[in-house]
Amino acid sequence: MVEIEVSRSPYHTVKPLESPGKAGGLPNLFTAIIFATELGLSVMLIAIPQIAIQSSLFFGAILLLPLITPAMQADFSACGGIVMLATGLRICGIKIFPIVNMLPALILVMPFSALWAHFWG
Repeated sequence: MVEIEVSRSPYHTVKPLESPGKAGGLPNLFTAIIFATELGLSVMLIAIPQIAIQSSLFFGAILLLPLITPAMQADFSACGGIVMLATGLRICGIKIFPIVNMLPALILVMPFSALWAHFWG
């Protein structure tokens, strides 16, 4: 059992007490071995569909590249920046944004940008 000492400072720091001996590292080694044996095969096998999906996205992007204007690319970059900003604010706990609901914007931003440029540009 690990005991911790809580400081009464305004920053509320928590630091572990010194453990007697070196017994603390040995259980961590066994836990790491158990996780590696349990998750090793599944982590290895997930690489196959991951490579297939990333390759299809890469080659699909190569086919779309001649159709993309600099304005469309800038709009896509701005949309991605907003999603990243919302993700950062959510991780920090400042404001909780529904990030999953924002993901369709990444797909829709390029067609909307092309339509905007066609009709009003």
